[in-house]
Amino acid sequence: MCKKKEKNLHISKKSRTFASNFIQSDWKEHINMRKCILSYCLIILVSLCCGRAVAQEQPTVDQQELWGQPDFVRASLVVVDPGEAVYSIFGHACFRLECDYYDLDYCYTYEAVIVPHQIFHFLTGRLKMGMMAIPTSEYFQQYASSSRGVKEYPLRLSIDAKRYLWQVLDEKVLQGCDMPYDYIKRGCASSCIPIIEQVLREDTLCYPCPLADEPTRREALDAFARDAYPWQLFFVHLAARTEIDRRLCGKENIILPTQLAAFWQQTTLNGQPLLSSHPQELLPSAPITGRAFFTPLIAAVLLLLVSLMSWWFNMPWWQYVMLGLVTVIGVVAQWNWLIVPFNILPAILWHWRRYWATPYAAVIAVWAIVMAAAPHRMTDPACLILAWAWVAVLLRDIVQKRYIHKRRLC
Repeated sequence: MCKKKEKNLHISKKSRTFASNFIQSDWKEHINMRKCILSYCLIILVSLCCGRAVAQEQPTVDQQELWGQPDFVRASLVVVDPGEAVYSIFGHACFRLECDYYDLDYCYTYEAVIVPHQIFHFLTGRLKMGMMAIPTSEYFQQYASSSRGVKEYPLRLSIDAKRYLWQVLDEKVLQGCDMPYDYIKRGCASSCIPIIEQVLREDTLCYPCPLADEPTRREALDAFARDAYPWQLFFVHLAARTEIDRRLCGKENIILPTQLAAFWQQTTLNGQPLLSSHPQELLPSAPITGRAFFTPLIAAVLLLLVSLMSWWFNMPWWQYVMLGLVTVIGVVAQWNWLIVPFNILPAILWHWRRYWATPYAAVIAVWAIVMAAAPHRMTDPACLILAWAWVAVLLRDIVQKRYIHKRRLC
């Protein structure tokens, strides 16, 4: 009896194990089947949604005709008049893109957020800038408030090129402010050229033949802003480095927005001018004021006269005034031709000036003569006069000693 019970118990355990295994396997198959059904449903749902999205994206015949019209997208170069600030005396250049069908009108401008707070980085080429898309009405409002004129030059591009230009500019907006800005080598005007070259094939663009006697970028800046903004230009001349005096030609020599407009008007695309020669005046230009009387050159002449007067009058404090001015100019100038007369070493070695003042004054005098005799303007004339005023200050001690010694002999 006991063996039968044990045998029946063993059989019942086996049956329960088999039943449980069968139930578990059946349940797993059921779950797998439900997963497969659910995945198939999701695939079908996604396919239907994608098909509907693709069907919605496909334009109708009327839309295709509308999108293919040349004026469906309008692209133009916008040139802004100079401003009063140091960083705006050369004007500004940007792209404007319009689409009336979607009510879009934006200016794509290459600039930083707060330039006045980083003016030193702006002039030394260490400022980070980026492309920004600003509604045209808002963008022009700042120029209207400062009475700066705005002109628009239509770009003669195909509709496909205009669409691609819009795409390229949007991609640059997404990059953020990570592009180095240098108003001499990578300013707003010169940065527009590689964008157009990216949109168009370079073999279809025909640039004008460069002139043999093109002015340097310093000479172009001087001719553009000398009368209206003498003090701002003087500050730019102090901070500009030696590459501003290099003899370049063609697109590499462009630094002003007006130069870019004239250059693109002479550039042809498939035999036609790239830029229209008849700009539209969007904002009127401010009336031209008279030439400033008190210019940096006049100020430098006055400093030279006072420095010469310090030879005969007891004015020891004037040495420290000129020393401070020279030190400040040396900090702003950094590394250019002005480093010879204007640097911070005299302030550091001023206590031992009786050893180096006279030979250093001779070096500065030779430098000023060479700069004045240069075939092209390498420094501002006011800087040359300031250098002579600094020579007069350095020679003050030796002149006074000889004058006192001569009076004693008499």
